[in-house]
Amino acid sequence: MSRYRQKYSIVRRVLMLIAIPLLLSSTGYALFSQQLSIDGTTAKPSYTYSQNLLMTYDKVVTVFNTRRWEYNLTVTISNLGTKNTDSWHLTFDTPANVNGIKCFDDTVCVEDGNGHFTIDNGNSTGLILAGGSVSFTMRFRLKTDTYTLDNINVSGTYAPNYQSLPGLTTAYVTGSRNKHQGLFYWYQTFTVTNNSGFDLDNWRIIAGWDSSYAVWANGTDTTINYFEDTSEIRMLSTTPLLDGDSFVFTIDVGGVTDKKWVWDPGSYYIEGNPA
Repeated sequence: MSRYRQKYSIVRRVLMLIAIPLLLSSTGYALFSQQLSIDGTTAKPSYTYSQNLLMTYDKVVTVFNTRRWEYNLTVTISNLGTKNTDSWHLTFDTPANVNGIKCFDDTVCVEDGNGHFTIDNGNSTGLILAGGSVSFTMRFRLKTDTYTLDNINVSGTYAPNYQSLPGLTTAYVTGSRNKHQGLFYWYQTFTVTNNSGFDLDNWRIIAGWDSSYAVWANGTDTTINYFEDTSEIRMLSTTPLLDGDSFVFTIDVGGVTDKKWVWDPGSYYIEGNPA
């Protein structure tokens, strides 16, 4: 072998020995840097509990100080059902040493001191349309950067989907006059008949009203809730009504000084919520 080739071979070996620790040092630096950088999840973990509600969340973890990591979550509650929900309730667990807790976006967030979270919707976040979703953000701090939420449960209540149904009818008959606290009232007996072809979870009657009127003690039937405003009264059932069945209830309407007063409910109508 020539002297030139011998020198070239020695130089190449020396360069390789120098390059190897450089590569190892670069790799070590990259790994160390990754631990200190933002760690966003690449896929949403998902959990189902009941009523076709799905909870998912995106997690971003950053260094808070030498002892704690800060978790920033974007939580989404999705309604996979065919009916709207009017409220939801979420629970999950974290380690008991959690601190720095904060929830945003109109939610009611409580942690019991042992890492158990209870989160409920606020006034503007309760309604989730069928096929829709709501999201909120929250943060907390832990002593680890690899924690995943435990024991997640999500549940909700469905808002009635009232609609006009052919065959669902109502009519009322005015009964006797009575008097309470110096004011006159009249019994109004309603009959609800369901020949719609659907069993109903509930139903409601909407009738004309005036803010000067009153209902006395919700009449004789406690299975009806009523709500009054300046122009209408809504009478809501609290029990189901099967197809082919009827339901009769009485309310005591009046609150006036005129003995000859007659309630005019206007173009009152009924709507049902199919089961």
